[in-house]
Amino acid sequence: MSGYPIVLDIKGRTALIIGGGQVAFRKMENLVRGEARVTVISPNLHPSFKGYLERGEMTWIKRDYEEGDEETAFIVIAATDDKALNAIIAKRVSDHQLLNVVSQPSLGNFSSPALVTRGKLTIAIATEGASPLLTKRIKQELEERFEPEFDKYVDFLGQCRALIKNDQLKEQEKHLLLSALLEPIYHSEGEQKKVLDDYEGFKANYL
Repeated sequence: MSGYPIVLDIKGRTALIIGGGQVAFRKMENLVRGEARVTVISPNLHPSFKGYLERGEMTWIKRDYEEGDEETAFIVIAATDDKALNAIIAKRVSDHQLLNVVSQPSLGNFSSPALVTRGKLTIAIATEGASPLLTKRIKQELEERFEPEFDKYVDFLGQCRALIKNDQLKEQEKHLLLSALLEPIYHSEGEQKKVLDDYEGFKANYL
């Protein structure tokens, strides 16, 4: 499936997942991360769902899918192990809804790329179905390249951008400072603290 990659704001939107296996769980995780209101319909759930249920981060309807379940959802994900049922669900979803059919992406209108997330940083990997193994390998390489602690560096860049944006500087000077912050030395929390504690000193080093 070729397409147009976007970052979609789903906060507060209704998301319906039909199916309760491991694939459904992975889909649910990303929807919860996006702060969607997630409902899962399935007679059974994979044990991985337990923590999300206990924290009230999703709703579970313990039964099989019924016609009409999909009508009010903004996002519908058909993730059962029954391809025929997934195809039926796909036919019932409106053109104005977002639909992902896990086993047959061509029946839906969007697919979910593999994601590497580090706080505010999101990296998406997709090969349009050409090689799921390549997608997996690239994801592993990126997870090694950007360790979990990288989210702190991304937050630091956001703080600095706010300082620089509000400073009375020429655009060229702002660009110079923002570029300087991309140097590997600022991956260090100690160096980050120095910049935030002495912003004027940081500016003096580069301007």
